Amino acid sequence: MNEKDKQRYKAAFNLLQDHNRLIHGALRHCGVPQSWQDYSDLFNECRLTFVDTYCEFVEKYPAKDETDCLNYIYTALIWMIYKVLRRNRVESYYITQDQSVLVDESKSFDLRVTITSADVFEEVHVEDVYRDLFSRCDSAEKQFIVLRCLEDQPIKVITERLGCSKRHVYRLRDRVALKVLRVVGGKK
Repeated sequence: MNEKDKQRYKAAFNLLQDHNRLIHGALRHCGVPQSWQDYSDLFNECRLTFVDTYCEFVEKYPAKDETDCLNYIYTALIWMIYKVLRRNRVESYYITQDQSVLVDESKSFDLRVTITSADVFEEVHVEDVYRDLFSRCDSAEKQFIVLRCLEDQPIKVITERLGCSKRHVYRLRDRVALKVLRVVGGKK
């Protein structure tokens, strides 16, 4: 690292100290609450991105003023935060037994297959599974079970009958699927 790079990094860290709020603003802009468990890690990544982006900006555009530089840094921070959030969301899609049932993009989870396969392997009566499942579900989840499992209605019809969005129906499906696994697996 030559003397010019050292001066750039020193100037970047000085600017970072003066404009630390810029990072908090970018995190707030992206909807990251300070109570989030990885907030401090993401904040430190933002600090490093701030310094790197400053050095990159000064090298590319030496004649620009500080306001342009801060705008450039703010945009780079937002892009980096969204990239990290996307990566975390993709990683959280994968199924783990204790946390989730479905890959979020999967639309093909079939409760009937899960319940009837439990009947084969665990010698459980399907009626008992439905009875236990109904005792754990709220009214919207019960309506979803009736429409999807018993009447074999597609998601579009279920959204119309329940008067809600597809997103809400998929959330109902996921909650019911978790409860089915608890019933079939014997968890409380």
